[in-house]
This record gives sequence, C-alpha cells and structure tokens, in this order.
Amino acid sequence: MSDSFWRKVEAFVIETEILEEPLSLVPEVSPEEADLIPPSSILRFRVERGDVPSCFVNYEAVSQAPVHWHDWVESVLSNLNLAHTLKASRALEPIRLPAQLNTRKNNANIDLLVSQWSKDTHTFVFLWGDDGPTLQDMVVLMQLSMRGSVAFDPLNLSSIDARLVDHLRRVYTEAGKYGSRFDREGHVRALSKSGKTSWGYWQRYFFKNLPPPETVPPVGQATKFYGKMYDSDLHLAGFLVYWLSFFVIPDFPYEVPNYTLFPSG
Repeated sequence: MSDSFWRKVEAFVIETEILEEPLSLVPEVSPEEADLIPPSSILRFRVERGDVPSCFVNYEAVSQAPVHWHDWVESVLSNLNLAHTLKASRALEPIRLPAQLNTRKNNANIDLLVSQWSKDTHTFVFLWGDDGPTLQDMVVLMQLSMRGSVAFDPLNLSSIDARLVDHLRRVYTEAGKYGSRFDREGHVRALSKSGKTSWGYWQRYFFKNLPPPETVPPVGQATKFYGKMYDSDLHLAGFLVYWLSFFVIPDFPYEVPNYTLFPSG
C-alpha cells in the first residue's frame, strides 16, 4: 500500500483498553450528591451551552384599557341599581380602578425582572434577598378583597344563575355577528361580515357600537347603535365576564372573553 496514511493505520497499536461505557467530560458523582443538583441548574446550563435556542418573550399583560371600556363603566355605574349590586358584591372599586388604565409597558425591564425569578422558591432573588408579590399587593393594586365568608362553587348554581349561564353560552357565538357599524373615519357603513367573537364584538353586543376615538361623525349621522343585550337582564353578566376575562383572570386565547368565567359573571 503506497498511501502513508493507511500504512500508519495498519501499524497503529492500541495501548489502552476501550471502555464500552460512554466517556464523560466531567467527574462522576455519587447518586446521593447528584440528587442535590436542582433541575433549574441543569436547564440553565443547557441554555447557556446553546442546546435550547433563545427567543423573545411576548408579555401579554394588560397595560391599557380597551377602547370604549371607560364609556361602558360609566354607563353601568350611572345605573343606581347596577351600582348598588356591584357595591354589595365589593366589585365596585375594582371595576372603577382599571377604567383609566394607561401604563407604558417596558419589556426590557420586565426581562430583567424575570431573569431574577427562582422556580425553586417562587420569588425574585436579589442581592439583598428574596422578594415577590403578596396578597397585600393584590389588595392595594387591584382593590380585590382577600377576605370573605362565602365560597363560590360554579358547579352548584341556583336555578336563576344556571339559566343566565346557559344564556351566556348561547349568545357567545351570536356576539360574533356584531361587527362595527363605523369605518376608521367614523362614518356609518354597512354592517361588517360576521366574525369570531372578540373583545370588540362582545362589547358591541352587550353595550354599544361606537365610532373610533378622536373621530368626528358627519352632522346628522348616528353616533351610536345600542347592542342587543343593552337593556336585557344579561347586560350586567356580560359586563362582568368582560371585566373578569380582561383584567382579573386572563386566559388564552387572549383575544376573546373567557367562557369558563360565565358562572362567575
């Protein structure tokens, strides 16, 4: 054989025994010591090594109130009977609070905060110690009471509440037929095609169909169209489902009211 490489291969003599077990680049530890390694440390190592590709995180937290939400809140609170009902259920202030919500969301700061989160302690770990949200924070920021003597059971509803929930489930799809009657300039147009139920469709169905903000409709043109459920017994329930789904217990898909909250409404 004239090839020098293959001559060296044939002349090569194995000096050490080849192990059947795979080689490891790190010293092995006993099972007792291995149990002390938290899974989060292994995951962090894999991310830093590049095994798991990094990606941008999209934070779906609410930072602004929906269009015309303030109008709907003012309309409900101007009704003394509805306002009394909300006050008796201790939901009046929590509903009033986000009506003017307008918070500028800074994803860079949120990324920095999330990087300090510990899955082991469920707290943010800082140089000075652990920190995290408390029940007191929820009371102060959202005005939601953490005390109460009545435990709500969605599976044990009264006959009246059960009928309301059943009605909400039936109108969930029907609300998708209430598209906007206004174009971007605030001019009345033909009713848009039916679509999937969303926040806007739900609001137009239970409240009003209003022109876009900061638009001036032509003189003599209608400036609002009342929703089908505006004067119905289901109006307050639809309002509460919207508030709970958007501000209190958001769930995915985030583009529509959460139908699992119908009993709570």
